[in-house]
Amino acid sequence: MGVYPRYLWEYPNRDSSFPFFMERKHRCLVPAYRGDFLTLILVLDGEGTGWINGVEHPMRRGTVTFTLPYQIHEYRSHTETPLTIWVCNFDLGLLLPSGHHDWGMQELLDEADNGTPFCQLDEEAFGELFRIFENMASDYAGSDRWRNVSLRALLFEALILFDRHRGVPELKTISPRSRTSDIWKVIHYVHQHYSEPLALTELADRFHFNVTHLSERLKQTLGQNYIDFIRELRIRHACGLLAFTELSISEIALEVGFNTFSSFSRSFRDIRGMSPSKYRKKVK
Repeated sequence: MGVYPRYLWEYPNRDSSFPFFMERKHRCLVPAYRGDFLTLILVLDGEGTGWINGVEHPMRRGTVTFTLPYQIHEYRSHTETPLTIWVCNFDLGLLLPSGHHDWGMQELLDEADNGTPFCQLDEEAFGELFRIFENMASDYAGSDRWRNVSLRALLFEALILFDRHRGVPELKTISPRSRTSDIWKVIHYVHQHYSEPLALTELADRFHFNVTHLSERLKQTLGQNYIDFIRELRIRHACGLLAFTELSISEIALEVGFNTFSSFSRSFRDIRGMSPSKYRKKVK
């Protein structure tokens, strides 16, 4: 595992009304990375090894991996022949959309600490999931009226199949406040309101956490403290505004939640390794 995993925050359609992307890829090596999105992978051919948060697992035809935001993932093939995989990247909001927490998808997040993030399907289950991915790919490439609804339904179907085949120990009876999904609700809220002043004390009060406990849970889940988390999130959105709008850099700094231009510029340099103006020239 790499000591300093890459932080990936971009993929096609990331900032669209339906943040979902899928692609059939051929990869010999993907160095350690983390991102603020979810990833579902189905291996179609080849053999290799993967690591998720340092846990090693084989990758071959029928292997499925499901990584949550900020988990560290790395994989490589055993030979020069690449792994052939279907990759889906999507936003947490597709599982936990505002006002619709009763769909059941939060069960995947509740079980994040209990289940394994990968499984090996037998040929029958692989064929079933392969057909789901092929149908998703057809919808994804199309523009039918019900495209997004169908894509979400197929994504849910794929995740359900994965969850039924991975090893999930019997869940203990736990109180609602200790459920893993409570942390993901906090993270989802920050993703939606990153441009607002969001003190940790305010989040703790809103989601009924002790401040110290919330800080510890966020660091355990994200691999970084809350300040660094929201700073990276704001800079990611600033990059999009720099690339695709004509807003001034000062306007962008305020738009993504920084109080001063100097704090924005300093954070931008720390994370992207260049000034905001240089980044804009590079991507325009």
